[in-house]
Amino acid sequence: MKKQRRSWAAGSKGGAMKVAASNGAFPLNEARSREIVRIADTVGCGKHRAKLATLGLTPGSTMTVCLNMGGPLVVEARGSRLSLGRGMASKILVERTGEADETACGSACACENQVCRDEG
Repeated sequence: MKKQRRSWAAGSKGGAMKVAASNGAFPLNEARSREIVRIADTVGCGKHRAKLATLGLTPGSTMTVCLNMGGPLVVEARGSRLSLGRGMASKILVERTGEADETACGSACACENQVCRDEG
């Protein structure tokens, strides 16, 4: 019997996810590039929460989304730049706090493509 995949709104915390979503929180993987967000909550099993805490991604901390163009997200948190896969990023619920200026993340994309500079 094949298991069905759950959407983020029906995550392992169920009711808490719906409450967070109604308060304006959304998964990190939906944030725009150069957006400043605050972590509202993390979801998933204890293993995922422990991994996020080890990276310094705990509720209440802020981060800047440097790059979100369909692949892994590049974020800057607590003075470090991290690359998060979309699955891990979907387990982090965030709230918008503002937009970063042009110099916030530096050059998040190492390529010389004008499209990356315009979008990132």
